[in-house]
Amino acid sequence: THHGCACRCFRCPYQAKVMNRLDAVGSTAQVSAGWLVIGAGLAGAVAAAATAAAPAWGGVLAAESLARPLTLLLVVGAGLLVVVLGLADQRFLLVGGFLLYTAQMFNSSIVPVLTNVYAVVALLLVLLMGMLRGRLPRFEWLRTGIFPATFVYLVVGFVLLGRSIDVGESLKSFLLLGYLIAFCWVVLSAASAEEIRSALRWTSGIVVAASLVLVVVMPSAAIGGYELEIVANRWRGLTQNPNALSTFAGIFFFTAASSMGALASLAPVVLVLAGTASRSVALALGVVAWPQLMRGQSVVVKRIAVVVAVEAAPTELYTVFFSENTAPVDISDQALVRTTNTREKSWSGAVDALNTHPIGGLGAGNDFRSSDEGIPVSSSVLRPLVELGYPGLIPLGLIALGGVRAARLQPSLFRSLFAFLVIHGIFEGWLFAGGSMLFVVFVLA
Repeated sequence: THHGCACRCFRCPYQAKVMNRLDAVGSTAQVSAGWLVIGAGLAGAVAAAATAAAPAWGGVLAAESLARPLTLLLVVGAGLLVVVLGLADQRFLLVGGFLLYTAQMFNSSIVPVLTNVYAVVALLLVLLMGMLRGRLPRFEWLRTGIFPATFVYLVVGFVLLGRSIDVGESLKSFLLLGYLIAFCWVVLSAASAEEIRSALRWTSGIVVAASLVLVVVMPSAAIGGYELEIVANRWRGLTQNPNALSTFAGIFFFTAASSMGALASLAPVVLVLAGTASRSVALALGVVAWPQLMRGQSVVVKRIAVVVAVEAAPTELYTVFFSENTAPVDISDQALVRTTNTREKSWSGAVDALNTHPIGGLGAGNDFRSSDEGIPVSSSVLRPLVELGYPGLIPLGLIALGGVRAARLQPSLFRSLFAFLVIHGIFEGWLFAGGSMLFVVFVLA
């Protein structure tokens, strides 16, 4: 209005100044709206944590302690610190999101385990990262990798929901898997492959380092206490079970940026393997990492490595698949060379459940009901079959086709990580588990 209609025809400095101010106001409004959404989500998560935590008592930082003012202040302060650091460098938001998602697998004797809360806040952190970078989730990501197989699993699970022995548990499983899909989708859209690798390295390194410290300073909570005490006194550290801790050690090894970094990671990885006595991770590491470590070595070293592998592998495979010895042992006696078959009950229960419920299975999220001890199925191959029956072969087949094809296009580091998790998944049941950071890594790899 200052210059009349002439502004429409000629460039006007006054008009340019006004338009720049309007653009700035619009940008500020968008950012403010984003902050309001994130703030509301964080407030809801804290409120849900306090509500869920109130009834119980016990533990070092147990869930109920979130209802206490000091602990609540510390939690909110830590969250604000991550956000402030993330505003300076968005990679802190990615690491914070990964750590929060990993917290769903933490040792409940040490930290509160509030699955939905952690998943929601982790999603908000990576959403903030994408907002700050102006990278919105792109739908083309949902057509690649493991995403189609996951969608098929959800569709089949919903179709067979009426056959589930616990519909509530199945719906909870679908909700967690929805969080995981959204989380991975946002991460792939907002971060580069190198940033994802670095964040996974930091996350797994923090879990491993904290666990080693806890084994020393808090052995009563960090050693033993796992529900399957066939092997006593195994380390679980910060995680809920020994196999989870050893898997994070494997992820720490494979996400090293260079071969020298991988070699430097060997000492803590071997220490964790010795303390957890996890044969599944040792086998997966040996199959995938052993050839890589032998590159550039002398002929004598390679021959020694072949002899060791030939001696160790058959015994390891026999005890895992065929041994009938289920007598409890102590980790100090046999450790990785034990002959006990710790998966016999889980696998036989899974086969019985599949034979009993061939169509529809036990229902999504109900795999733990296949054993009398309430232990989840210890195999990612058997888990979808137990949950969905023989229709579970459909998402498994898509995993085999789409996952392998997508992994071939990834950098060699992610291919190695993918191969490690494929072999590991034969012996551990994290596939399609929405609360598992291991499935997150599998999707990202």
